[in-house]
Amino acid sequence: MFLKPITSRCLQLCTNRCLNRIHILIQVGFLWGISIAANALATAVHSPIPGSIVGFVVLFLLLKFKVVKLSWVDRGGDFLLDNLLLFFIPAAVGIVQYGQLVRVDGVRLVGLILTSIVLVMSWTGWFAERMMKRQHRRGLPFVPCDINHDASRGARASQGASASDEATRLLPPGEPRATVGREAK
Repeated sequence: MFLKPITSRCLQLCTNRCLNRIHILIQVGFLWGISIAANALATAVHSPIPGSIVGFVVLFLLLKFKVVKLSWVDRGGDFLLDNLLLFFIPAAVGIVQYGQLVRVDGVRLVGLILTSIVLVMSWTGWFAERMMKRQHRRGLPFVPCDINHDASRGARASQGASASDEATRLLPPGEPRATVGREAK
């Protein structure tokens, strides 16, 4: 009698984890399929643009025109981003084969890497500031990106905040509250 609730809860947790992993696997497979198709397309038309870039554009267009819903690829994309560092290991190990090049041009390579880091970070910061100013001019609120969006959504729900409370909090001051789906008070 005492073990039954514990056993059913363990089974439910195990099932949820298993389904989540299967869901991620399917989404990664879908993203991989888009990548393979884009590489084949780029090769077939002898495009100077790499297949990976074609794949990014294709996926962007599919998401933009709502052919593919974001929920179909978000968990798989998050999984790939979380494990992105692992994809650089073969390149880092491969440089061992070029020890002579590193000994001869190591200082220039480090300088090039540092310069590219500074340029990318500077450009990204400039672009982010420009987009924030653009939002401010349009009167839109700045909504910071929440890395743990699923966890924070669950935390807000457990604290009693509803989705309408969250949406109202994000409205600019003086903005009328939407009353879609319910009577105005």
